[in-house]
Amino acid sequence: MTILTAWSCVLSRMSGQDDIIIGSPSANRNHLIGFFVNTLALRIDLTGSPTMRQLLERVQKTSLDAQNHQDLPFEQVVDIVQLPQSLSHTPLFQVMFVLQNNEMTDLQLPGLEITNVDTGYDVAKFDLTLGLFELEDGVMGSMSYSTALFDRVTVVRHVGYLCSMLREMLVDVDRLAMSVDLLSPAERELVLGEWNDTQQDYPLELCIHHLFEQQVERTPQATALVFDGQSLTYAELNELANRLAYQLIILGVQPESVVAICAERSVAMVAGVLAILKAGKAYIPPDPSYASDRLRDILLDSSPHIVVADTLGQQALGEGVQTSWRQNRAQTASSYESHFSGGKSVNSLTNPQVAGLTSSNLAYIIYTSGSTGKPKGVMVEHRGLSNLVYGIRTSCSSFHSPLTAVPVLGFSGDVVPIGRPIASKCIYILDEHRQLVPLGATGELYIGGAGVARGYLNRPDLTAQVFLRDPFSGEQDARMYKTGDQARYLADGNIVFLGRNDHQVKIRGFRIELGEIEARLTEHMLVHLAAVIAMGEESARKLVAYVVAKHHDQLVHTLRSYLRLCLPDYMVPAAFVRLDSLPLNSNGKLDRKALPAPDNEAFAHHFHEEPHGEVETTMARIWSELLHLDVVSRHDNFFSLGGHSLLAVQLIERLRCVGLTLTIRHLFSTPTLSALARS
Repeated sequence: MTILTAWSCVLSRMSGQDDIIIGSPSANRNHLIGFFVNTLALRIDLTGSPTMRQLLERVQKTSLDAQNHQDLPFEQVVDIVQLPQSLSHTPLFQVMFVLQNNEMTDLQLPGLEITNVDTGYDVAKFDLTLGLFELEDGVMGSMSYSTALFDRVTVVRHVGYLCSMLREMLVDVDRLAMSVDLLSPAERELVLGEWNDTQQDYPLELCIHHLFEQQVERTPQATALVFDGQSLTYAELNELANRLAYQLIILGVQPESVVAICAERSVAMVAGVLAILKAGKAYIPPDPSYASDRLRDILLDSSPHIVVADTLGQQALGEGVQTSWRQNRAQTASSYESHFSGGKSVNSLTNPQVAGLTSSNLAYIIYTSGSTGKPKGVMVEHRGLSNLVYGIRTSCSSFHSPLTAVPVLGFSGDVVPIGRPIASKCIYILDEHRQLVPLGATGELYIGGAGVARGYLNRPDLTAQVFLRDPFSGEQDARMYKTGDQARYLADGNIVFLGRNDHQVKIRGFRIELGEIEARLTEHMLVHLAAVIAMGEESARKLVAYVVAKHHDQLVHTLRSYLRLCLPDYMVPAAFVRLDSLPLNSNGKLDRKALPAPDNEAFAHHFHEEPHGEVETTMARIWSELLHLDVVSRHDNFFSLGGHSLLAVQLIERLRCVGLTLTIRHLFSTPTLSALARS
């Protein structure tokens, strides 16, 4: 039981799952002679942060309960559970645990000479098999593995994790099982030392606009900016920025003051941002294309002392937004009329010098989606931005750093790892207890080092949740950022991004907090409750909203139109599903996995379509007979309709009888009717 407990703990840490199923053979022949071996599926529950003693008790109970039902054939268990069929792995579990506790003795029978034969084989039946053999003075073990999934180095590392867990169980059995540090000293040095050895010297004292001014001195006549037929040299752009900077300085606002710049992408917009930085202030860039409600929320939250806007920006802000902002900032309301000026200044060739401005001052505030329904502002300092520019020489957002030698970037092929931390940054992949995860295991990505943002504006509670003390740094005030991203290390130190671990998603390149959409929906008079999920993969990913709402003939149209007034287009769900109630789990929380698939009314392009051509029609008829269905669409999935491996064999045989050839592999790889007919 002890080794099985430790092994289940290692598997949980490696997989990031707290519900583990391990297979184990049972002789099932008490007081009988013959072959009655059965396979038991041991479902081990690691939820609730158990101690190792508590987990040992759970494993013991699970094992004894399974032994009490060992007469139930494993094949029947598989049929009862009805898991999706796959050729890539065995059903129910992929890890086997074998304990051989029978004493190996020479068998003696009258009139026969018996010799033991080693029937060992080199083919692994499961992804991983931990085999144990009881000896007089201990236990001997072996690990067999699928070479298509693991290499020897990885499996040896897994054995090391098992040994680490067993040692910790002997030291303190009342310690939390998931808090044990599995990594060896060499692995910790590799992850924390070698792979995070990114320190690079850069001018800590310089602000981001100082770096631009240095470039102006080096190449004043080089082209700095090209836009819509316009072209400015570094000297011209610097002079244009200086003009507006001096106008802002005259207003007397101190460092850390915020200036909003609401303008479309243009030469003036770039010059405006540089001017704000040169004047010693921090900028926020509300996009004129944002809905008026979002613009108002940003201005009210950031309370800018000055708003700089071009014509489009002023139109976007509108009188309603201006009035709300003026009420909030009455003492500086008149400065709203400040905007881009073409006026000359005798000092435009001299760079402004702002007393008290350092690289630790605020450079900008950028607003992202917020789970409460309100956007949240991320505060970024000059030194973080300067480190980024010095470290990678690529754009942090749009124009701060040039691509010095890459005219074109082309992307194609498979998904690639995101690489390693850039200069002066540290990356940690941690589990829910903020322990370093084993190599190759999935964990949450944390970012430390230079450039970690100051926090969220006016949100000390949220800042405290995600901007944390860095326990792995030798610096006293070092912090790290909890990203909410799932990732894992490859053997060479590169990092693979695996997606989000919360309800934040990416749609069309935009990071979206689903809670913001839900909050907006519940503000509508027709909606009582709402839940939003992302459906599909990669470029086909779409948002689907589920609402508990009053009956309305034009509900979908009404809600879609309403959201378009207060959210960017990329945050408006593609489908709306009305429910009588939202599904809840046993804890009374929303069960997102139980939300029903959108019907035809929600997704207009998902509809029943009759089979096309002779081949599809023939296949649809056979599917209907095998699956006992009245109607089969050309977009239906064989296994989603109830098909399984036994029916798949019958399907192949019936197709052969009508002159159509199909293999099991083709069926599993292309299980939809239309795709299967084409293949």
